[in-house]
Amino acid sequence: MRNYGERKVLIGSIGVDSGQVMVVDPCYLDKWKANEFSFEHGSDAPRHTEPTGTFDYDGACHATCSEAGHGVLDLRPELGNRAQGTIGMAIASETQYGDGCYPVYAIYEGRNTRPSRLVIEFDESDEENDEEGYLL
Repeated sequence: MRNYGERKVLIGSIGVDSGQVMVVDPCYLDKWKANEFSFEHGSDAPRHTEPTGTFDYDGACHATCSEAGHGVLDLRPELGNRAQGTIGMAIASETQYGDGCYPVYAIYEGRNTRPSRLVIEFDESDEENDEEGYLL
């Protein structure tokens, strides 16, 4: 009998032109504020220490320019904390190599038809899959 482990399926690629990506529920996009990034540029510019920001382009840039390189946008303390981190409207992260086109994979467990994880490969590894797409 076949052991149905995890399947890794390429579902598309994401183009990056700002060296950062964001994960957000599309229903929140009407709350997104279009604005400019207001960070000092240059080698002596300080890195932000707080990886949180407002739900706008400036907030995403401040999160990815933080010491952590990622952060929560529009922090929602009233929702409390979960085991995996703090809840907000979105998560923003810098990419390993800046701009580029990065593959996005869905990871399926067993025979499930809904993904258990989404993975953006900023540096594709040499993971091996069998002919049906299951991770070896």
